[in-house]
Parts: sequence; C-alpha cells; structure tokens
Amino acid sequence: MVWLILAIIFISLYIYTILTTISVVLLENRTPQKSVVWVLILLLVPVFGLIFYLIFGQDIRRRKYLSRKNLKKIQGRLRIPR
Repeated sequence: MVWLILAIIFISLYIYTILTTISVVLLENRTPQKSVVWVLILLLVPVFGLIFYLIFGQDIRRRKYLSRKNLKKIQGRLRIPR
C-alpha cells in the first residue's frame, strides 16, 4: 500500500515536471520548429529529453545578455541628474 502511494506521488510529480517544462518551451521566444522538436523530445523520451533540455535547450547567453541590458536600463533610471 505504501509503495502504491509513493508510486502515485512520483508519477504525479514527474507528469507535473514534464508539463511545466513543455509550457516553458512553448512560452519561450523560439521558432515554432524548435518548440515542436523540444516538445516531441520531451514526450517521446521524457527522462532523457528533460535532461537534454536542461543542458542544451536553454539559451543561457541570451538570458545573460537580456539581464545585463535590463540592469543597464535600471541603473540609468536610478541615476540622479546633477
């Protein structure tokens, strides 16, 4: 009985993780082809697809560039004119 409850919890968490990853893939500003490929990978090979997406799918350089750009905007707004 305990194993059944643990299995249900594990499967529920796993499905939640896959669904949230798919929603992140779809909400990112990507080409439709890339989004469809990542969703198919996540659906057809869930365990390895999730690992591959975490390693190769996220564009860290773009995210860093955008955060630096936003940081400069914020710094420009906070400067007090003399």
